[in-house]
Amino acid sequence: MLLNFNWNVLMSYRHKKLKEEDVAVCECKYGVNDPETACGERCLNELTNTECTLGYCQSGENCRNQRFQKCEYAKINLFRTKGRGWGILDDDNIKVILLKQL
Repeated sequence: MLLNFNWNVLMSYRHKKLKEEDVAVCECKYGVNDPETACGERCLNELTNTECTLGYCQSGENCRNQRFQKCEYAKINLFRTKGRGWGILDDDNIKVILLKQL
């Protein structure tokens, strides 16, 4: 039996609350003498491409692994190309992560 719909209306949306056992908590701690310890390149969540969760990260407000939650996006410029549509040019050095699917 094939159903054909002419509309798609979202009736309600509730943000799914994260369960406490699903939160990935890192081992990083912010040190006043060494601010680089606050969730940097050696953070467990950073290594697994997961953002630290607000309220669970031991670095607190100093956590550097909450870029999307804090709206810290890369600075980019859109430009029109000849015959190819739109392009993106970065103003910052964007860290590129390549994932290989096996």
